[in-house]
Amino acid sequence: MSNDPSGIAVATRSVPLWAKRVLELIGIAAAYYLVGRVGLLLAIPPGYATAVWPASGVALAGALLFGYRIWPGILLGSFLINVWTSFDATNAASIVKSILLATSIGLGASLQAVVGALLIHRFVRFPSALAEAKDVIKFLVVGGPVSCLVNSTWGVTNLLLADVIEGVDYAFHWWTWWVGDTIGVITVTPLVLIWAAKPLGVSLRRQISISIPLCLTFALVIIIFVYASTWEQNRIELEFERRTDNLAQALKENFDNYIDVLHSIESFYASSVGVDRSEFKSFVSRLLLRHPSIQALSWNLRVLDGERTTYEQAARRDGFSNFQITEENPQGQLVRAVRRSEYVSVCYHSCPN
Repeated sequence: MSNDPSGIAVATRSVPLWAKRVLELIGIAAAYYLVGRVGLLLAIPPGYATAVWPASGVALAGALLFGYRIWPGILLGSFLINVWTSFDATNAASIVKSILLATSIGLGASLQAVVGALLIHRFVRFPSALAEAKDVIKFLVVGGPVSCLVNSTWGVTNLLLADVIEGVDYAFHWWTWWVGDTIGVITVTPLVLIWAAKPLGVSLRRQISISIPLCLTFALVIIIFVYASTWEQNRIELEFERRTDNLAQALKENFDNYIDVLHSIESFYASSVGVDRSEFKSFVSRLLLRHPSIQALSWNLRVLDGERTTYEQAARRDGFSNFQITEENPQGQLVRAVRRSEYVSVCYHSCPN
C-alpha cells in the first residue's frame, strides 16, 4: 500500500519472481527464434549450418544479462528453429529422430552460451564498460572463436551420427557452423549488451558510436556472403549446364549409332533373297563387337493369329521341337501366349558371347 501526492491510497504488487523468470525464458526463446529465422535466409542445406548465425550472439547476450538459468529458453528457441527447418513426418521413426536431433542441437546452443558467459566472467570480469582495448579483445575472442567451438563440434557431430551429413562433409559443415556462430557473437552480442545492459560510464553518444560500426560490419558480411553465394550458385549452374550438354550430345551420338545399326540390319534383309539364322548371327556379331553397349539384336516377325499354327510348326521343323509363341505371366514365367489378333515373335536373336 502506498499514497500518491493527493493522499489517495494506491495498492501495489510486485511481479512474482517465478513469473519474471518465465517471462525471461519466453523472451530469450522468442528472440532466438525470430533472429534465427532471419539467419536461416543464409543457411546452407539442409539448413543446420549458416555462414552468419546472429542467434548465437543473442544467446550469449542472454546468458550474460540474465545468468546461466536462461539456458532452457535458448534450448527452446533453437529447438523451434530446427524443428521448423527439418521436421520429417514421414513415419514415427522419422518424427522421433527429428525431435531428438532438434533437442540435441538446442542443448549444444545452450551449452555454448553458458560456456561463453563463464569464460567472459573469468577473463573479462563482466559486467564492465569494456573501455580498455584489451578487455574488448578478450571479450570478442573468448566469447566468439573460443566458445563457438562448442556448438559447431556438438551440432555437426550430431548431424553425422544422425546420418544427415556424410563423413566427407564433416569438416565443411563444422567450419561453416563455427564461422557463422563466431560472426554472430562478435557482431550481435556487443550490440545487444551496449543497449540492454547499459554499462556504467557509457553515454548515448558512445552507444551510437559503437553500434554503427557493428551494424555496418554485420551488413558488410551479409552482402559479401550473398554476393559470394550468388556467384557460386551461378558457377554451379553453368557447370551443370555444361555437363548436361556434353551428356546430351553423347547420348544423341550413341542413339544415332544404334539407329544406324538397325538400318544396316534392314538393308541386309532388303538386299538378300533369304536370311537364315546363321547368316543373321554372322552379320550382327560384327555390329555387337563395334557397339559393346548393345546387349542384343533380334529380328522379330509379325505373325497374324491365323498364321500362328503354321509358324510354330515351321519353327519345330527347323529344330526347335517345343517351339511356341510365349509370354510372361504375372509371376514372371514363360507360358503359351493367350490368343490375340497378332503376335510379334523373336525370329532370330543374337547377343554378345
